[in-house]
Amino acid sequence: MKVPLLRLRVEFRGPDARGRADWLIAETFEAGALGHLDDADEDAEVTALEVYFEAPREAAILAAVACTGAKPVVGSLQRVPEVDWNARWRASLEAFVIADGFVVRPESVAPPHDRERPELVIDPGQAFGTGSHASTQLLIEALLGAREGFGRSTRVLDVGTGSGVLALAALRLGAGSAVGCDIDPIALPRAAAAARRNGLTHGFAGYTGGLEALAPGHFDWVLANLLCSEMLPLVGRLAAQVKPGGRLAVSGLLAAERERVRARFAEAGMTPRRCRLKRDASGDAWIALEFEADFRGTQNGPRRE
Repeated sequence: MKVPLLRLRVEFRGPDARGRADWLIAETFEAGALGHLDDADEDAEVTALEVYFEAPREAAILAAVACTGAKPVVGSLQRVPEVDWNARWRASLEAFVIADGFVVRPESVAPPHDRERPELVIDPGQAFGTGSHASTQLLIEALLGAREGFGRSTRVLDVGTGSGVLALAALRLGAGSAVGCDIDPIALPRAAAAARRNGLTHGFAGYTGGLEALAPGHFDWVLANLLCSEMLPLVGRLAAQVKPGGRLAVSGLLAAERERVRARFAEAGMTPRRCRLKRDASGDAWIALEFEADFRGTQNGPRRE
């Protein structure tokens, strides 16, 4: 049987309102409060605080409030309605339609009416990658731009695969095989489950670990959605994985990092081909850089002659 959750609202006025509110937070936490909702506003005359606690702690909470000299708002002691937070979270999920109608959606969201659109079903979880972030979408756009050249012999490497969304997108668009690697042990079970859910186990393989586990020069496409600080130490190893004439597409980068990253990959024998840009909901500009492997070789990988 669940213990009822109660909510109590207290308001403070005057120049010392913030300090009194902080005192009440400390005292009620000691008395067993589960949390507080602070409506403090530096410009407001009233500092309001809601205290949340389980019903058996009511007497202790009221005593803690009284010791601070605060007076609860009349009638504010109420039971908090039970909420199925998982159901509310699932209801908030949505499908993401990327360039050319490619759809990435959670399982709880119905498929689009246009069944001709390529799609992936990726449920949010602890591993990164649901199709919602601009950096992921930029790399899927890169794959969409190359899909006419994909075939059974096309091999793709997804570095930092997370949920496997990029590797699986490549397979959905016609690549023959895709390898996902990630140093996070949570990632590969998630990616393997996503491959099964999407009927793509025939082409997907993955492992937990770094690029040192791979022989160089095997892949037609290498994808890496990594932060700049994570990517720069891997420039040589990423470049070395691309076949002569193959492509490397990297994202997870802000627009201001473009020249620095492009120069490092150029030093590693990669020829810049395209930059894609997309802004997220907050207005931040994210980019994806696409390179072609230089047949002359790289400084940090095998020579291609």
